Amino acid sequence: MRAPVPADVAPAPAAGNPSTLTVSVVIPAHNALEYAGDAIRSVLGQSRPALEVILVDDGSEDDTARKVSLEFPQVRLLKQPHRGVAAARNRGWRAARGELIGFLDSDDRYLPDKLEVQVPMLERDPRLGLVHSGWRLADAAGAATSEKRPWGQVPRLDLESWLLWKPVFLGGMLIRRSWLEAVGGFSEDLHQAEDVDLILRLALAGCRADWCKQVTLVKRQHEKNLTRRGAQQVHSLAEVLERFFAQPRLPRRIRRMESKVRYYSSVWSAWHTFQLGELDIARECLAASLPWSPRPLDLTVVEWQSEFALRLPRQTRFTTMRSLRPVLQESAGMTPPAWRDTERLLDWTLETWYSLIEGDMAASLGGLRAAGRTTGPELAERARSAILAVNSAPEAAAVGAWWNTALVEGLIPQSQRHEVTTLHLTLLAQAVVRRQGARAARALRYAVASGWSPAAAPAWGWFMRAALRAVRRQIGDQRTQPTAHARIVGSVHSDRHPRQ
Repeated sequence: MRAPVPADVAPAPAAGNPSTLTVSVVIPAHNALEYAGDAIRSVLGQSRPALEVILVDDGSEDDTARKVSLEFPQVRLLKQPHRGVAAARNRGWRAARGELIGFLDSDDRYLPDKLEVQVPMLERDPRLGLVHSGWRLADAAGAATSEKRPWGQVPRLDLESWLLWKPVFLGGMLIRRSWLEAVGGFSEDLHQAEDVDLILRLALAGCRADWCKQVTLVKRQHEKNLTRRGAQQVHSLAEVLERFFAQPRLPRRIRRMESKVRYYSSVWSAWHTFQLGELDIARECLAASLPWSPRPLDLTVVEWQSEFALRLPRQTRFTTMRSLRPVLQESAGMTPPAWRDTERLLDWTLETWYSLIEGDMAASLGGLRAAGRTTGPELAERARSAILAVNSAPEAAAVGAWWNTALVEGLIPQSQRHEVTTLHLTLLAQAVVRRQGARAARALRYAVASGWSPAAAPAWGWFMRAALRAVRRQIGDQRTQPTAHARIVGSVHSDRHPRQ
């Protein structure tokens, strides 16, 4: 991985008339005879035309190059021996004449207004180096299956967000050519995850990015997709992170994120390989995440389940997760006695808590009733464990209504009604650490209204400590922020801080 671009050589905003930015679209192709025509037609049919379409034939053994040259004489066709997708993309953008570069895989296609909606964002703000968007997933025949709108989970596209969430899909982006030149393009020694590597280097160098909150292309999923090579994808992503964090001059706020980034990358890799049916690799990935987890072992296992379960359809969630229990237990290396306690928490979270997160109060209460009468402290401890181990959290109002229903139905004694304070304070502390001001304010109101409980004293203390750490971290980052980094292309995102 190359070092960040010094401020004195960082690319300046594009010169000339910003209302006439031109676009070159690069399509790398290797044995792409079946789909390449659709990809090319989707670019040629844009409502705002591209300056050029460049197809780089990466040593295809089929008739891809001949078909393109015969059917699409307006496409610039470049040929090279088979060197991989990173080398093909580099060959394409370096030959391009446009000021903006779009990358389109040969089995995907742009929607007709992609350039019309994305280019104006870069024209209006010369400080932007990259614009990203959502995408539609389709099967091998091209029929839509779902849509991805990542800005709901990742509202900001800064270095911290790229590292932690990795919402990287090159087809959704338009990138200023000057920024590709500044960081040297793709690392050609990476067989996969070369796109993640590029985006991390761009962000570290100061390339500002923003969302175009619209679906702009279709990503086709089929058996030949590179991203279906699970083991290779896992290895390449680990190599990218190894290179990134090996750099000696990372900002301190980024260095602090290493454990969290490595943990969630390993858990994501486990989910990805599980989807591909590669359970042995998924098990290895979960085990590899353990040294980086900030939580006790039982809550780490609950989080593993959550990272899988909340991505699954609700109708198959329960049976799928129950079938995965041996994988979770083996990955954690837990003995049967320890596993029994953890499994009870896994069942309760699966049957009760996820429904509350998703706004299905009736289903959550059904799980609560099935569990039977309990004490306030026991129920509060289960729910608090779920809050700490699941990245998604319910609103304080939903927790309050849920708790009150349990009181009315006699599932917990009325004398222990104030135990809910612990849950509101846990939600409050979590929101403060994650810099979610409105959510924190709502949780604070409910914590005060729920009354005093001796059990809430530790939660109040935890909240105060988390708040003080967040304040000290913000002050420390402001004092130590490198001025050169902040100067790059007028970047202002360097004052932001990582999601916690």
